[in-house]
Amino acid sequence: MFLKKSINPSVPTLSQPPQTHALPPLTPAGVLPAYFGALPTHLPPPAPSGAPLPPASPTSTATNDQARIAALEGTVNQMATRHGQPNGH
Repeated sequence: MFLKKSINPSVPTLSQPPQTHALPPLTPAGVLPAYFGALPTHLPPPAPSGAPLPPASPTSTATNDQARIAALEGTVNQMATRHGQPNGH
């Protein structure tokens, strides 16, 4: 009696699952990179090109980042609250 083995090379083995479901890496501040492109529009305009920029120290930069994150969280919370309420029109 002759037994024919069926081998399907297109079926992946389950010994090593694909890493397509891995989360994107977090920034040092713990914020996903996508949030950096979503700054609120009510920020003050940038300084004129002729004005000297103040030197940025690590502590002021970290504090500034924390303030931006807090402002973004507040904006997101306000938007979520408005979106969740029914319109009174």
